[in-house]
Amino acid sequence: MTNGIGCPMVTTWFASFMILAADPEPLPAKLAEHDLERDGTFVVLADEGKVHAEMTELRPRIRRLNDLQKKFRSSVEFQEGQQADKFALRREHTALTDALANLPAGDIARHNQLVVRINQITAMISRQSPDDEAAIKKARSDFESARAGVIKELRSLGPRVARLTEKYEELAKDQGVLDAIAELPPGAAGPAALGPGRNFKTDRREIDKLLKRLQSSEIPLRNESGVRIVDVILNDDTHAEFVLDTGAGMICLPFDLARRAGAEPTDSDPSVMMKIANGDTLEGKLIKVKSVRVGPFELNDVECAVLPRNARDAEPLLGNSFLGQFEHQIDPANNKLILSRWGDEKPESEPTSSSRSKRKSRAKRHGETP
Repeated sequence: MTNGIGCPMVTTWFASFMILAADPEPLPAKLAEHDLERDGTFVVLADEGKVHAEMTELRPRIRRLNDLQKKFRSSVEFQEGQQADKFALRREHTALTDALANLPAGDIARHNQLVVRINQITAMISRQSPDDEAAIKKARSDFESARAGVIKELRSLGPRVARLTEKYEELAKDQGVLDAIAELPPGAAGPAALGPGRNFKTDRREIDKLLKRLQSSEIPLRNESGVRIVDVILNDDTHAEFVLDTGAGMICLPFDLARRAGAEPTDSDPSVMMKIANGDTLEGKLIKVKSVRVGPFELNDVECAVLPRNARDAEPLLGNSFLGQFEHQIDPANNKLILSRWGDEKPESEPTSSSRSKRKSRAKRHGETP
């Protein structure tokens, strides 16, 4: 029917809409049994769409993580500056206190100078803005929370993408699948073809790039009387077995181990009170070890507490002055420590340091200007 003012056009449009909205024609059993589905021109694995949906949600979270990382680093640099200042002040405080104790009787002027300076240092050490401390804690908490979520998602997506890629390689060799796809009606862009689809190819490249930023490793642990033990290397060449203690605020070193690693404390190093595994509280010395390596990960200038000489039965502890720099979790089923770190994004065009050095070396041999 028509009223002469365009109803036939409306009817045609409505019929076209019904065709587009209708359920797609089911794929042949040979394709359905492999969990394949039609996506425009391509015949793709069903999980490909789920991966794309998750990546679409993940992208803004990664942008937020990058912003939080920059904010956290700024706060860490500020905190490290404060800690370095306090570290130097504590050393000076210790030296001046010793000088005061050994001052000859009757040297009133020097005595007063030392007391004034010691009091100044004490006030400077105790002076810390609660607002600054709260801002640093919040920056750390926000970054670590965002990092944990992104790492968890990427650790899930990576293996799934690998499995999809392998499955496509297997399907490409299955002549029955290829014949079934060849019999499908062509799409708007041409004959049907086995995936992966364009979205998956883009997602896979991006996920591969993100996984390179996600530096992750599984480090074997050893159980000994219910305690988890991990191998640690101090200052490049000193190997030792440490008790893994995720509740410890920092690394704790027995005195002999610190000395063997070339990190023996001095009297001028600041003192720190610490509780060891048996519950005793001891006074140790606060130092920084040049390098601490666990598995493939190495940190420099790591804060450590060195136990006194008489704590001979105490074991070294791997605490949060190292572990706190990573997303860390224990896999009890496989007895492994999983460390993950969100690294910097490197421009694809930037050559690596090794390639740069090789190029310079070649140029030097041939008398060229690098």
